[in-house]
Amino acid sequence: MRAGVWFRRLPQIDRVLVDLTIKLTETVRSIMLAKSLLSIVKKLEGLLESRFTRKVRMIGFSLAYKCSMLGVSWGNKSCKNWAEDSDYARFLAIMTINGGQP
Repeated sequence: MRAGVWFRRLPQIDRVLVDLTIKLTETVRSIMLAKSLLSIVKKLEGLLESRFTRKVRMIGFSLAYKCSMLGVSWGNKSCKNWAEDSDYARFLAIMTINGGQP
């Protein structure tokens, strides 16, 4: 709510569904309701994610995977870990955003 996402970006039907679920039940037993709530939570996660974090996820991890596979193809087996290294992905994203060559 502090970020303004709840009222500005989330559709009213989603807000109503979450509010009613919180008010009326302590446990969700319906699979359909659980799926609906899960999709709303995923929407909120996407809306609350910062632009930088999104770029790291989209650009940085993509480049880290490519560099990882290139290193493995050259025979360095330890390069396989680069694909999941968040610090390395962040570095590559920053270098790309700033116009440097990763």
